Amino acid sequence: MNLALIQALDTLGRKIESCCLEYRQDIPDSENEFVGILDEAGSRNAWFTREQSVYALECIAGNLTEEKLCGWLTPYHLPEHGRNKPAKIGVVSAGNIPLAGFHDWLCVMLTGHVYIGKLSTQDKVFLPWLHRLLADIYPPVAQQVLFTDERLSGTDAVIASGSNNTFRYFEYYFRHIPSLLRKNRNGAALLDGGESDVELGLLGEDVFRYFGLGCRSVSKLFVPEGFEFDRLFRVWEPFGSVLMHHKYRNNYDYFKSVYLVNRDEHLDNGFILLRPAVQTASPVAVLFFETYPDQETARARLAEARDQIQCIAARDLRFPGAISFGHSQKPALGDYADGIDTIAFLNNL
Repeated sequence: MNLALIQALDTLGRKIESCCLEYRQDIPDSENEFVGILDEAGSRNAWFTREQSVYALECIAGNLTEEKLCGWLTPYHLPEHGRNKPAKIGVVSAGNIPLAGFHDWLCVMLTGHVYIGKLSTQDKVFLPWLHRLLADIYPPVAQQVLFTDERLSGTDAVIASGSNNTFRYFEYYFRHIPSLLRKNRNGAALLDGGESDVELGLLGEDVFRYFGLGCRSVSKLFVPEGFEFDRLFRVWEPFGSVLMHHKYRNNYDYFKSVYLVNRDEHLDNGFILLRPAVQTASPVAVLFFETYPDQETARARLAEARDQIQCIAARDLRFPGAISFGHSQKPALGDYADGIDTIAFLNNL
């Protein structure tokens, strides 16, 4: 592996950490470069509030340590001094949450290939900014990365993230080259009714972080029959501030009106709507749920929906793929989207 690059990424992580800490301790004026980056990103995508963007950057900084990077990469036996013939990797990134394309950018650089990124119009600020910071620390990466608005052509392989509809387009368009393609996925949560208030509060973080727009955001609950939703709503009261965001509020008002007019069964706590449904992906401001009579049935239902689920928040961590409540938006470096090993894909080209 390229130890010099890893050490540069560690330095980048500490730089990001410092920016976020300064922001949280004493919000700087609008002329501060970091605040300017936050506000530019927010002006392009209203979902990217300062708070959500700083949170995303803090999570990234937490992973950019030499210890974590080396621990993640050691099993792959990556080249130490770059590749004789690096491949040109076209990367199509999503823009649902801040820096959704960060991990692919990181993986391409660490495997010694050339990154040619087509960023979402919804998230075109953060990654170029981080790359500029990294290039100042470690100049060789300046020639390893290119951001483009053009159609990807002449690439040796591609990584593309998008909806289920765009997946079919990607599958056809990139059929002649190696490709790693991703579809829509969402987070789910398995509750057993014995959760403490603290655990339910952490689950709220999995539901409301990024306004529920992340592929790891919990959009579906599996709850035992007779589950006490009133207690869940009480614990989630501190998350009511999401309603202050106009786009979230519009979604909440719209679906509330639809459910009332159609007399659809739903629960309403004033800022999120819970609706019984078999589907996994719920709209913003709506959370689907499904009741189960016993654990065996719940596990069977989760297994059936596995291809639509990115992660499962649960108390019982013995459940395959389970993560602790409050951690759905804190993926480790080895928590690959759709369960597809990006480093292995790139390293085998």
